[in-house]
Amino acid sequence: MILHSKTAIALASAGAFAFAGQAGAGDIIWDYGPATGSHSGNWANQTQSQNFAEDVLFGVDMFLTGIDIFTSFTDTPLGDYHVKILLDDGVGNPGTVFAQWDQDVTAISVDNTGNVQEFKHSFDFDPIVLSANTVYWIGVSANGWEVGQSSLLNPHPDDGMMAQFSGSVFTFHTSVGDQMFQLRGNPVPGPAGFTLLGCAGFALGRRRQRRA
Repeated sequence: MILHSKTAIALASAGAFAFAGQAGAGDIIWDYGPATGSHSGNWANQTQSQNFAEDVLFGVDMFLTGIDIFTSFTDTPLGDYHVKILLDDGVGNPGTVFAQWDQDVTAISVDNTGNVQEFKHSFDFDPIVLSANTVYWIGVSANGWEVGQSSLLNPHPDDGMMAQFSGSVFTFHTSVGDQMFQLRGNPVPGPAGFTLLGCAGFALGRRRQRRA
Protein backbone atom coordinates (compact mmCIF):
# COMPACT_ATOMS: atom_id res chain seq x y z
CA MET A 1 0.00 0.00 0.00
CA ILE A 2 1.41 3.40 -1.02
CA LEU A 3 0.57 6.49 0.95
CA HIS A 4 -0.33 9.66 -0.91
CA SER A 5 2.98 11.35 -1.75
CA LYS A 6 1.98 14.84 -0.59
CA THR A 7 2.46 15.36 3.13
CA ALA A 8 1.41 18.98 3.57
CA ILE A 9 -0.97 20.95 1.36
CA ALA A 10 -2.66 24.16 2.49
CA LEU A 11 -6.43 23.84 2.75
CA ALA A 12 -8.11 26.21 0.33
CA SER A 13 -11.64 27.51 0.39
CA ALA A 14 -14.38 25.99 -1.73
CA GLY A 15 -14.28 29.09 -3.91
CA ALA A 16 -10.84 28.12 -5.15
CA PHE A 17 -12.38 25.24 -7.10
CA ALA A 18 -14.56 26.98 -9.67
CA PHE A 19 -15.15 24.55 -12.52
CA ALA A 20 -17.53 24.89 -15.43
CA GLY A 21 -20.81 23.16 -14.65
CA GLN A 22 -22.14 22.02 -11.32
CA ALA A 23 -22.36 18.45 -10.06
CA GLY A 24 -25.65 17.12 -8.84
CA ALA A 25 -27.26 14.96 -11.51
CA GLY A 26 -29.59 12.53 -9.72
CA ASP A 27 -30.03 11.63 -6.07
CA ILE A 28 -27.49 9.76 -3.93
CA ILE A 29 -28.21 6.07 -4.51
CA TRP A 30 -25.09 4.68 -2.79
CA ASP A 31 -23.56 6.51 0.16
CA TYR A 32 -20.04 5.77 1.36
CA GLY A 33 -19.52 9.50 1.93
CA PRO A 34 -17.50 11.13 4.75
CA ALA A 35 -20.46 11.22 7.16
CA THR A 36 -20.88 7.41 7.08
CA GLY A 37 -17.61 6.59 8.88
CA SER A 38 -14.21 7.84 10.03
CA HIS A 39 -11.50 8.87 7.58
CA SER A 40 -8.82 6.17 7.79
CA GLY A 41 -6.30 7.26 5.18
CA ASN A 42 -5.60 8.88 1.86
CA TRP A 43 -4.04 6.63 -0.79
CA ALA A 44 -2.16 7.21 -4.03
CA ASN A 45 -4.65 6.69 -6.85
CA GLN A 46 -3.33 6.70 -10.42
CA THR A 47 -4.66 4.77 -13.41
CA GLN A 48 -1.24 3.54 -14.53
CA SER A 49 -0.17 2.31 -11.08
CA GLN A 50 -2.01 1.85 -7.77
CA ASN A 51 -5.77 2.42 -7.96
CA PHE A 52 -8.98 1.10 -6.40
CA ALA A 53 -12.59 0.02 -6.79
CA GLU A 54 -15.45 -0.82 -4.43
CA ASP A 55 -18.31 -3.29 -4.90
CA VAL A 56 -21.95 -2.20 -5.03
CA LEU A 57 -25.21 -4.12 -5.27
CA PHE A 58 -28.74 -2.77 -5.81
CA GLY A 59 -32.07 -4.46 -5.25
CA VAL A 60 -33.68 -2.61 -8.18
CA ASP A 61 -32.45 -1.46 -11.60
CA MET A 62 -30.71 1.92 -11.36
CA PHE A 63 -29.80 4.74 -13.70
CA LEU A 64 -26.23 5.78 -12.71
CA THR A 65 -25.65 9.43 -13.65
CA GLY A 66 -22.78 10.55 -11.41
CA ILE A 67 -19.89 9.47 -9.18
CA ASP A 68 -18.24 11.46 -6.38
CA ILE A 69 -14.85 10.46 -4.98
CA PHE A 70 -13.23 12.06 -1.93
CA THR A 71 -9.68 13.12 -1.13
CA SER A 72 -8.31 15.02 1.88
CA PHE A 73 -5.88 16.89 -0.39
CA THR A 74 -6.64 20.01 -2.44
CA ASP A 75 -5.26 18.62 -5.69
CA THR A 76 -5.83 20.84 -8.68
CA PRO A 77 -6.46 18.41 -11.56
CA LEU A 78 -3.41 17.93 -13.76
CA GLY A 79 -5.38 16.06 -16.40
CA ASP A 80 -8.42 13.88 -16.84
CA TYR A 81 -9.62 10.83 -14.92
CA HIS A 82 -10.44 7.21 -15.73
CA VAL A 83 -13.82 5.84 -14.66
CA LYS A 84 -14.21 2.06 -14.51
CA ILE A 85 -17.18 -0.20 -13.81
CA LEU A 86 -16.33 -3.91 -13.63
CA LEU A 87 -18.46 -6.99 -13.17
CA ASP A 88 -17.81 -9.42 -10.32
CA ASP A 89 -16.00 -12.65 -11.16
CA GLY A 90 -18.48 -14.70 -9.15
CA VAL A 91 -16.25 -15.21 -6.11
CA GLY A 92 -16.07 -11.65 -4.78
CA ASN A 93 -13.35 -10.10 -6.95
CA PRO A 94 -13.42 -7.55 -9.82
CA GLY A 95 -13.76 -9.28 -13.18
CA THR A 96 -14.49 -8.21 -16.74
CA VAL A 97 -15.05 -4.59 -17.81
CA PHE A 98 -18.69 -3.48 -17.94
CA ALA A 99 -17.93 0.14 -18.89
CA GLN A 100 -14.90 2.44 -18.80
CA TRP A 101 -14.04 5.88 -20.13
CA ASP A 102 -11.92 8.98 -19.53
CA GLN A 103 -13.37 12.38 -18.61
CA ASP A 104 -12.63 15.68 -16.90
CA VAL A 105 -13.96 16.44 -13.44
CA THR A 106 -17.35 18.17 -13.43
CA ALA A 107 -16.82 20.02 -10.13
CA ILE A 108 -14.70 20.03 -6.96
CA SER A 109 -16.21 21.13 -3.65
CA VAL A 110 -15.41 21.01 0.07
CA ASP A 111 -17.14 18.48 2.35
CA ASN A 112 -16.99 18.96 6.12
CA THR A 113 -19.47 16.26 7.15
CA GLY A 114 -16.82 13.77 8.37
CA ASN A 115 -14.02 13.83 10.92
CA VAL A 116 -11.56 15.18 8.32
CA GLN A 117 -12.17 17.88 5.74
CA GLU A 118 -12.57 16.22 2.35
CA PHE A 119 -12.56 17.50 -1.21
CA LYS A 120 -15.26 15.97 -3.38
CA HIS A 121 -14.36 15.35 -7.02
CA SER A 122 -17.64 14.97 -8.91
CA PHE A 123 -18.24 13.38 -12.31
CA ASP A 124 -21.50 13.61 -14.27
CA PHE A 125 -22.23 11.55 -17.39
CA ASP A 126 -25.03 10.12 -19.52
CA PRO A 127 -27.15 7.54 -17.67
CA ILE A 128 -25.86 3.97 -17.40
CA VAL A 129 -28.24 1.21 -16.36
CA LEU A 130 -27.01 -0.94 -13.46
CA SER A 131 -29.06 -4.11 -13.17
CA ALA A 132 -30.66 -5.28 -9.94
CA ASN A 133 -28.97 -8.07 -7.97
CA THR A 134 -25.75 -7.68 -9.95
CA VAL A 135 -22.42 -6.89 -8.29
CA TYR A 136 -20.41 -4.05 -9.87
CA TRP A 137 -16.96 -2.77 -8.91
CA ILE A 138 -16.61 0.99 -9.41
CA GLY A 139 -13.61 3.31 -9.14
CA VAL A 140 -12.17 6.59 -10.47
CA SER A 141 -8.43 7.26 -10.87
CA ALA A 142 -6.21 10.00 -12.29
CA ASN A 143 -4.63 9.55 -15.74
CA GLY A 144 -0.89 10.18 -15.60
CA TRP A 145 -1.01 12.07 -12.29
CA GLU A 146 -1.91 11.28 -8.71
CA VAL A 147 -5.14 12.00 -6.85
CA GLY A 148 -5.56 10.74 -3.29
CA GLN A 149 -8.41 8.31 -2.55
CA SER A 150 -9.80 8.57 0.97
CA SER A 151 -10.97 5.44 2.81
CA LEU A 152 -13.48 4.80 5.61
CA LEU A 153 -13.49 2.72 8.77
CA ASN A 154 -15.84 2.46 11.78
CA PRO A 155 -18.68 3.05 12.22
CA HIS A 156 -19.02 2.42 8.49
CA PRO A 157 -20.77 -0.98 8.31
CA ASP A 158 -19.04 -2.69 5.35
CA ASP A 159 -15.99 -5.00 5.39
CA GLY A 160 -13.25 -2.35 5.62
CA MET A 161 -11.59 -3.31 2.33
CA MET A 162 -11.11 -1.92 -1.17
CA ALA A 163 -10.08 -3.83 -4.29
CA GLN A 164 -6.55 -2.70 -5.19
CA PHE A 165 -5.20 -2.71 -8.73
CA SER A 166 -1.81 -2.35 -10.38
CA GLY A 167 -2.79 -0.56 -13.54
CA SER A 168 -5.76 -2.51 -14.92
CA VAL A 169 -4.83 -5.72 -13.08
CA PHE A 170 -6.61 -6.58 -9.82
CA THR A 171 -4.04 -7.58 -7.18
CA PHE A 172 -5.76 -8.06 -3.79
CA HIS A 173 -8.27 -6.64 -1.28
CA THR A 174 -6.53 -4.12 0.94
CA SER A 175 -7.80 -3.73 4.52
CA VAL A 176 -7.23 0.02 4.91
CA GLY A 177 -10.95 0.79 4.83
CA ASP A 178 -13.79 1.02 2.35
CA GLN A 179 -13.58 3.41 -0.57
CA MET A 180 -15.01 6.82 0.26
CA PHE A 181 -17.37 7.65 -2.60
CA GLN A 182 -20.98 8.25 -3.56
CA LEU A 183 -23.06 7.21 -6.55
CA ARG A 184 -25.81 9.41 -7.94
CA GLY A 185 -28.77 8.51 -10.10
CA ASN A 186 -32.36 7.31 -9.93
CA PRO A 187 -34.29 4.04 -9.94
CA VAL A 188 -35.36 2.81 -13.36
CA PRO A 189 -39.15 3.24 -13.46
CA GLY A 190 -40.92 -0.01 -12.66
CA PRO A 191 -44.48 -1.31 -12.42
CA ALA A 192 -47.02 0.89 -10.68
CA GLY A 193 -47.05 0.36 -6.95
CA PHE A 194 -43.50 -1.02 -6.77
CA THR A 195 -41.96 -0.04 -3.42
CA LEU A 196 -38.28 0.76 -2.92
CA LEU A 197 -36.80 -0.27 0.41
CA GLY A 198 -33.89 1.91 1.51
CA CYS A 199 -31.11 0.84 3.87
CA ALA A 200 -29.61 3.28 6.39
CA GLY A 201 -26.12 4.34 5.38
CA PHE A 202 -26.43 2.78 1.93
CA ALA A 203 -29.24 4.86 0.40
CA LEU A 204 -30.91 2.40 -2.01
CA GLY A 205 -27.86 0.17 -2.12
CA ARG A 206 -27.59 -3.12 -0.29
CA ARG A 207 -24.75 -4.44 1.79
CA ARG A 208 -22.94 -7.42 0.30
CA GLN A 209 -20.87 -10.08 2.05
CA ARG A 210 -17.64 -10.75 0.18
CA ARG A 211 -16.65 -14.39 -0.09
CA ALA A 212 -13.11 -15.57 0.62
